[in-house]
Amino acid sequence: MGSSSRHGKGLAFPVDSRSFFKVLSKDVLKFPESVVTKYGDCLGDTVFLKVPNRAVWPVGLIKRNGQVWLQQGWSNFADFYS
Repeated sequence: MGSSSRHGKGLAFPVDSRSFFKVLSKDVLKFPESVVTKYGDCLGDTVFLKVPNRAVWPVGLIKRNGQVWLQQGWSNFADFYS
């Protein structure tokens, strides 16, 4: 579901959406600590969320104090798929 690079190029990690995120807000979404620890150094400023129909959604990242949040574009993605 996520990729740290452009449209399938570079590092990609498959995600089981039932266990990866706990949605607390449709405005921002925090990455779990285990994902940040494992992939945080590889994450750029944008991730691309790939859904089953192969659509790709760019979502901006915010990185602060060892935490990573999906922000810009996340609300549009959450609205569309809610």
